[in-house]
Amino acid sequence: MIHRKLTLAAAVVTATALSLTACSGGNAPAADLTSVSIMAPFLEAQPPAADGAVQKKLEELTGKQVKINWAPNASYEDKTNITLAGSDIPQVMVIQTKSPGFVKNAQAGAFWDLTDKLDKYPNLKTTFPDIQKNSSVNGKVYGLFRERSPMRTAVMFRQDWLDKLGLQPPKTVEDLYKVAKAFTEQDPDGNGINDTWGITIPKWGALGTNSPYDVIEEWFGAGNRWTERDGKLVPSFETDEFLQADRFIKKMVDEKLINPDFATFDPTKWNEPFFNGKAATIKPETPEGKAVSTDIKSYAQLGMNVAGNQFYPVKQATDYEQQVFDKRTDVMAEDLKSAVYNPAAPYVSATYVAKGAQLDNIVADARIKYLAGQIDEQGLKDAIKLWDTSGGDKVKEEINKLWQDNK
Repeated sequence: MIHRKLTLAAAVVTATALSLTACSGGNAPAADLTSVSIMAPFLEAQPPAADGAVQKKLEELTGKQVKINWAPNASYEDKTNITLAGSDIPQVMVIQTKSPGFVKNAQAGAFWDLTDKLDKYPNLKTTFPDIQKNSSVNGKVYGLFRERSPMRTAVMFRQDWLDKLGLQPPKTVEDLYKVAKAFTEQDPDGNGINDTWGITIPKWGALGTNSPYDVIEEWFGAGNRWTERDGKLVPSFETDEFLQADRFIKKMVDEKLINPDFATFDPTKWNEPFFNGKAATIKPETPEGKAVSTDIKSYAQLGMNVAGNQFYPVKQATDYEQQVFDKRTDVMAEDLKSAVYNPAAPYVSATYVAKGAQLDNIVADARIKYLAGQIDEQGLKDAIKLWDTSGGDKVKEEINKLWQDNK
């Protein structure tokens, strides 16, 4: 196996948005609203209380009654589609992906076209035009993107386990395999029982959603959702590197180096095996230095930062935590130099709008089935071919035309 550099943070660059829904046939909302209705995801087991401290402060600062409909992050896209299909639509919605459901509704007028309006407002004018372009739908802006550091995915390890087994933090994917194998087979917790595994991965099958599978595929060079090959854009899953990466993951699954319930494990409990002494883990996002309350994590979903962070970093509780925080900041800045961007991010094809959900499920389901041993590699390849013949070829044609027309 060829050695490849394994950075601590994978380069997944996304741009989700906080969008204003249109209403009353396209008329602008009144400027003297006394309340604002919002739909947003929460990331913990329970949503924030409506009478919580953060909610009260938000209403105090805005002078408005803020009505937030919190929906579980794991089912947020389904909730979004159901909401947009109904009559009770909030004034503001967090939109996580340019899903077919969102694009259809945006193009039909369900969201305000803000393309030529944001520059008129100092607090809404972005200092990240490339990210705003990526969050657009073929150049049209339907909301404020939620700027986040592009280098937030990281592998976290039990340092005490590394020390006990005389191991160094991995620098390549081969190193990662060796550490995962040692954590599984060499009794790192010292209890004399074979009850640990190397890596924890939760239920997370969707394509291009910053899942651990996506991240490892990027490490192998498959690209971020789409990638350029021979002057054309192709989906990452049509590259040889995609198959190499999934062979690597399957090898670890087969050798029981990954939690056996990876296909069903609840994402909200991701940290539990790590802190309970059962496993190392791959994290989708590293928190700002220490655990924070459910309220803070959930209300952070409403922050945009389109003009950059306008707040001071939180001082950490201890010197050690501050050292870890500062080190992580340095690592993120260094890894940003090798970030892998999605070249197709600004573009949405008409065929994908019509068939995208079904198309994505073809490959996503096959990937999980392959990793779980329910189909072989040929079955995975057959699913990729089915994606092409079911409309994927047309999606590639349309994406490439949009890409070439906007060069």
